[in-house]
Amino acid sequence: MDRRSSCWLIPAESDYQWIQREIDIMAERFGAPKFEPHLTLFSPIHLTISHDWTEWDNWSAQQSPLVLSGREFSAGDIWSRSLVWEIVSTPALQYLRSEISQLSSTMPNESYHPHVSILYHVLPHKHRKEILASLSDWPPITFDRISMVSPALPHSDWQQVESWETLWTGHLGN
Repeated sequence: MDRRSSCWLIPAESDYQWIQREIDIMAERFGAPKFEPHLTLFSPIHLTISHDWTEWDNWSAQQSPLVLSGREFSAGDIWSRSLVWEIVSTPALQYLRSEISQLSSTMPNESYHPHVSILYHVLPHKHRKEILASLSDWPPITFDRISMVSPALPHSDWQQVESWETLWTGHLGN
């Protein structure tokens, strides 16, 4: 049996804390779910339930943390991109995507729009401009961990945020 998963980059602790506060504030304001700060690196990935993470542990230890800058905030009609900080794609980020593709034996999606989600709740159009205008640019974010995340079994619905579980986490570098 396989399990549909996503590979996330997780911010370093200092960035993680302030981003989590931003997510929590928005979640409370709009009655939306709270979730862990992340940048989706690759999705979907289908893994066996009894996946051996040894190769991933070795691989992640050989990588370096990434410092990524953002371009702008955006809001959309898609639940998973309802309010996001758009991230500038870099060769290092594309390299990690390529590596994950090889490790997971999964072909990447053609389009990739790196971002850090701030809210999983489609905003009414009347609030979007107000919210976007109220947000200040974020500083560059350091990502020093990588995780494989999946909805808890037997669920397969990503909108069930509370069911997400981390299957594996590795540190980029030692």
